[in-house]
Amino acid sequence: MLRRWTDPFEEMRSMIEEMDRIMNEIWAIEPITTGRRALARGFRPAVEVTEDADNVYVRAAVPGVPKDSLEITVENDRVFIKGEVKEQRKEEKEGIVFSEMRYGAFERVIPLPSEVKAEDAKAAYKDGVLELTIPKKVHEAKGVRIKLD
Repeated sequence: MLRRWTDPFEEMRSMIEEMDRIMNEIWAIEPITTGRRALARGFRPAVEVTEDADNVYVRAAVPGVPKDSLEITVENDRVFIKGEVKEQRKEEKEGIVFSEMRYGAFERVIPLPSEVKAEDAKAAYKDGVLELTIPKKVHEAKGVRIKLD
């Protein structure tokens, strides 16, 4: 099947997006707001995005992150979650034998499946789980009646 190639730059953009997706899955590479890429170091919260007819719901597991350390921004079709897990060390004479704890700043950029009303978003934080409820934008169908001649 032959396909007409009308916009080579659009084809390149979709190839880059697909490569980014693959690299995110393989290497846990996170986008930074400047558009550059950086290997995610430290904490990377797991997220879940669901939707119904009226809202988009985002849940993020951020255990150990203080509520006042979280920064949430809803912009266009994305949610940005930033925070920091600070290391709390006690002065002890014994050293750490084994540790899987992760510390440091993190940022997740979560794509949303629909256009949303960012100004009406609501957030709740309980037991290490951040829950966002973001109403969807309602697009009214504007039809134009056309007369037949």
